[in-house]
Amino acid sequence: MKVGILGAGQLARMLIQSGQNLGLQFTTFAPERSPCVDGLAEQQVAQFQDKEKLQSFFDAHDRITYDWENLSVTTLREIRECEKKLFPSLSVLEIIANRYRQKKFLNSLGIPTAPHALITEESGLIDAVQTLGLPGILKTNQLGYDGKGQKRLKDLGECQTAWAELGRSELEYESWVPFKRELSLIACRSVRGEEKFYPLAENHHVQGVLSETIAPAPVTESMQKFAESYAQKIFQAVDYVGVLVLELFETSDALLVNEMASRVHNSGHWTIEGAETSQFENHLRAGLGFELGGSQALGYTAMRNIIGNWQGTEHIQEVFPDILVHDYLKESRPGRKLGHLTLQGKTHEQLIQNLQTLRSFLAANGPKETV
Repeated sequence: MKVGILGAGQLARMLIQSGQNLGLQFTTFAPERSPCVDGLAEQQVAQFQDKEKLQSFFDAHDRITYDWENLSVTTLREIRECEKKLFPSLSVLEIIANRYRQKKFLNSLGIPTAPHALITEESGLIDAVQTLGLPGILKTNQLGYDGKGQKRLKDLGECQTAWAELGRSELEYESWVPFKRELSLIACRSVRGEEKFYPLAENHHVQGVLSETIAPAPVTESMQKFAESYAQKIFQAVDYVGVLVLELFETSDALLVNEMASRVHNSGHWTIEGAETSQFENHLRAGLGFELGGSQALGYTAMRNIIGNWQGTEHIQEVFPDILVHDYLKESRPGRKLGHLTLQGKTHEQLIQNLQTLRSFLAANGPKETV
C-alpha cells in the first residue's frame, strides 16, 4: 500500500519508520528536500499550492496524511478524491488550522476553553482586552507553533505594539488561564470506528516550546475519563480518523482544552518506547483500516527535546546507558527541535529521579536550549 505524507519533517520521519513494520511504501510532498526523511522515502518537492503536482501526488497514493496543519486548504479543496484519501479529513483540517475556529468548534460541543475573541482590527483588540481582562495572550489564528506568533499582554498600552508585531492580520485574544499544569491526551480513532486512548501525559515548556513530557501523568481515573470524553465528542462530531491530540490546562476546578492537533504530536513521542503501540503506528493503522494496537503504557517514560544544538550530549549514552537517542538529522539552529531523548523508570518516583539526574547533566554539559 502506498501512503503519501504532506510534509517531510521529524513527524513524517517517525511515521515512515513505524510504517516499515506494516510493509508500507511512503512518499513525502514538501516545498524543499528534508534530511529527516532522506533514505527512508521518496521525496517530491513542490509547493503546497501547486494544484497539478498535488493532484498527481494524490492520484499516485492509496491514502494521504500530513505532519503539520499549515497546508493550503484552498488548493486541497480542488483535489479529486481528497476527502476519500486524506486523513484526518479536509473538513477537520479546516477547523484545526485556525485557532479561533478550533475554539468555536470545541465550545459548540460543550468543551471548555479559555475565554477568547476574534480580532480583525486594533480597536477590536482593545475592546477584547477590556472585556476579557488582563493578562492575556494575543495569537495569530494560523501559522503559529512552538510559541511563535504569540504575544503576552499585561497592560492595555501594549495593544498597539502587539497588533503591529503580529502582522495586523486576523488574530485571537485569549484570557490568561491560571493553570496548575499542562496535560496532553493522545487519542486515536480508525475508519472502522475503533477508539484508543493513551494515558494523560504532563508537559513542561521553555519559552513556549515543549521541553519535556512525562507519562503517564499522575492523575485520577476520573480526570483521564473526562479528557477521553472530550475526544469522543470530537470523534463523533466529525467522523474523525487518525490520531487526535488535546493539549489541556488543569485548573483548580476544570480541565480546559488549550489547543488540539489533527496529527501525531511532539507530546506523544514517549509512546515509541513507552507504550504497547506508538502514536505513529496507530495513526497509520487508523487511516488504513487496520486493527488498532494497544495504547497502554509500558512502565514510566520521559521524553526530553533537544533544541538548538546537540553540544555536550555526544557521549550521553556512556553516562546514561539506558537512554534512547532520536536524531532527526537536522542542522543546528536556535529554536529548532533537533531530536529527543527517552528515559524510563519502573515507577513514577524512579523516573523522576532519573530525569532529575539527566536534567543536572544537561545543565552542566549542554545543550543550552536556544529558544
